Amino acid sequence: QRNRAESHRKETSHYLIPGMFRTTLDLMKKESEKQKIKRSAELYAEIYDQDSDLSELTDAALSEWPEDRASKQGMDLNAC
Repeated sequence: QRNRAESHRKETSHYLIPGMFRTTLDLMKKESEKQKIKRSAELYAEIYDQDSDLSELTDAALSEWPEDRASKQGMDLNAC
């Protein structure tokens, strides 16, 4: 019975290893994307803090944004 199980494991391992490899690559890709998005947000926040024209432009755009449209999209304008 043990030899049969060992033989089955060897026969199916070539299916499992690529699947595990693919899963690992997918997780690494997702983590890399998260890091890129996080870094992009940090850079944008840094620029936003240093550029008063940009913050004024954003504030003006938000003041003209219809509240009913924002609420339909799940936005909290007070959070900005």
